[in-house]
Amino acid sequence: AMSARDIVDLLRNGKVSPQELVSSSAERAKQVDSDVNAMVTTCYDRAQNRIGGLSKLDADHPGYLAGLPIGIKDLSAVSGVRLTKGTLGMKDHVADANDPIVDILEERGGLVVGKTNTPEMGAGGNTFNAVFGKTRNPWDTTKNAGGSSGGAAVSLATGEVWLSHGSDLAGSLRTPAAYCGVVGMRGSAGRVLGGPAPIGFTLEGVSGPMARTVADCALFLDAMSGYDARAPLSLPAPDEPFQNAVERVNCKVRIAYAPTLGGFAPIESELDAIMQAALGQLADEGAKIDQDCPSLDGLNETYITLRGLVWASTAGRLPQEIQQHYKKTLAENIEVGRNQTVEQVMDANLNRTTLYQTMRVFLEQYDVLATAVVGIEQT
Repeated sequence: AMSARDIVDLLRNGKVSPQELVSSSAERAKQVDSDVNAMVTTCYDRAQNRIGGLSKLDADHPGYLAGLPIGIKDLSAVSGVRLTKGTLGMKDHVADANDPIVDILEERGGLVVGKTNTPEMGAGGNTFNAVFGKTRNPWDTTKNAGGSSGGAAVSLATGEVWLSHGSDLAGSLRTPAAYCGVVGMRGSAGRVLGGPAPIGFTLEGVSGPMARTVADCALFLDAMSGYDARAPLSLPAPDEPFQNAVERVNCKVRIAYAPTLGGFAPIESELDAIMQAALGQLADEGAKIDQDCPSLDGLNETYITLRGLVWASTAGRLPQEIQQHYKKTLAENIEVGRNQTVEQVMDANLNRTTLYQTMRVFLEQYDVLATAVVGIEQT
């Protein structure tokens, strides 16, 4: 139940051991995971065996985790651990090397204790697949946990781990965080060492941190950040830790509330009321709130084109013995990417820039564009 930052302080001061934490994580998973199906592959022995080799080189780094157990989404490779990506064609696959994001987290003292559930290839806003089944909402197990980082969000909400890695193409860090009452952050492209996709120059899929508090999320983002030559878009870590930015937060921000994003997405009245109440609390703390929205012309068409390119270039290039098991929606998204015209791709790249410039100008007036993560309830 303690925060990740408090636990890391205890680890740094020798008041709790990594061995104790790995055992605690395993015990908590034993208590709850049969109800929620979040941590679908575990590797507690691997975590215990790595404790003696924990690197002290990064002990002064603001993101040093000092032996904290963490989860990794089952789209990213952890050496010696099953990597299924939620698809039957890979149900017995074992990774022989880490993805770069796992390397940097282990170098900074993270101990991977398991892989968290995801929809097939990370495609979907509801976490289920034919290998492991459904991940259930930790607050009401008759409901879903969102996706695609649903297993990660649930592992946090149930206390199986203190920090859990996720990834995001179209809300996959943010949607399950909202459904499960935790924090998921999609950073700018390059801020974290890429998503699990094998295409190094994509801007769409990114890895990112999930945690139970904003401060813990900042700790995990510090742990994830840094340049790696294997990730061509990766950025150096910032001069100031993200945790410092959280500590010196100023509530006097300018917020534009766009409940439907200018008519783009409907919102249920109950959710709108909850959003307005939350914004009212911020206004009481000194924030300035307006109802405003930038022009988002062409947003949906641009996104669908770019998404199609990602799926066709990644899941769509795997061997046929894997692709033959794909669910209908994933196969359809791949076909969208394969069948696009050069004109559509050019239009999407041009309009992406137009949308960026529109947002850049809009955010000269505001610090935040606020909207509901998901505007309608899903069951």
